[in-house]
Parts: sequence; structure tokens; C-alpha cells
Amino acid sequence: MDLFRSLTGDVIAKSLDGHLARQKAIVSNISNAETPNYRHRDVDFQGDLRHAIASAKGEGSSLENIASNQTPLAMQGTNPLHFNYQANDSLQQYLAQNAYEGAEKISGAGITSTQNETFKYRNDGNGVDLEREMVAMTKNASMFQALIAFQSRQNQQLKGVIAEQ
Repeated sequence: MDLFRSLTGDVIAKSLDGHLARQKAIVSNISNAETPNYRHRDVDFQGDLRHAIASAKGEGSSLENIASNQTPLAMQGTNPLHFNYQANDSLQQYLAQNAYEGAEKISGAGITSTQNETFKYRNDGNGVDLEREMVAMTKNASMFQALIAFQSRQNQQLKGVIAEQ
């Protein structure tokens, strides 16, 4: 069991992998904008990740079920100075009961590269619209930066908890 592993952290990591793969596809599209018969490429990972999250939480396959079935965190005293401390409780028992076990499900979520065979932007068969790709690259980079910022905040919170002992 990894004490510092969480569903949120695993979802952020998988999302970062997906956005990196999408960025590579966008860069490939831009660099091949003048290549005859080149087909537009994209990456899809959100749908599979949603199902993996639902599966990791042991619920149905919709995000609505996840949001509506949230339960508050159970507080457990692990030190005589804590509220709810009981002498027969041990940290190992508590961690074993509340262990996060969804890492395999999240890491198994697929990142699928797709190719649009029907769309042709130019007469030579090329399917890349540079303006659309530039917008997609900006949007993808913004999402990537937001995920990095969120992960950084989580790491700062964890660091603060550790420092307080």
C-alpha cells in the first residue's frame, strides 16, 4: 500500500499523459499541414478515464453517480491528543480499512489515437486546418498547465501536513 497515493493524484497523472499525447498529435498535425493526403490526428482519453474513475470508486459508469454518492472522510484519532482516539486503534488498521485500491483501474484507462479519414481541408487530400490546430494546441496547453498547478497545490498541502507532524 502506498500511503501517498490517491484517486485524485492518479487521475491527474493519467490526464497529464493524455494531454501530452494530444499535444504530440497536434504538433504532428501542424508539422504536416502541407503534406498531401495527410490525415488529421487526435487523441481521445476522457471517456475511458471517466469509466475508470467510476470503476475505481466502485460505482456505476457515470460521473453523476460519483458526484451524488460522495461520503465524508472518516476522521480517525491516531494520537492520544486527537479527537476520536481510542487506545485499541492503530494506524495500520486504519490505513488497511481506508486504503485506496483503484490505481490499477486508473492506470489501465486507454489513451486512443484517432485519425479522421473523411475530412479533407484541401484539394490535395490534407485534413489539417492550421487555425483549428492552433486553437486546439492553446486549449490543450491551458488544460495541461491547470493540471500541473492543481498537482502542485496538492503537493504543497501534503508538504504542509508532513511539516506540521
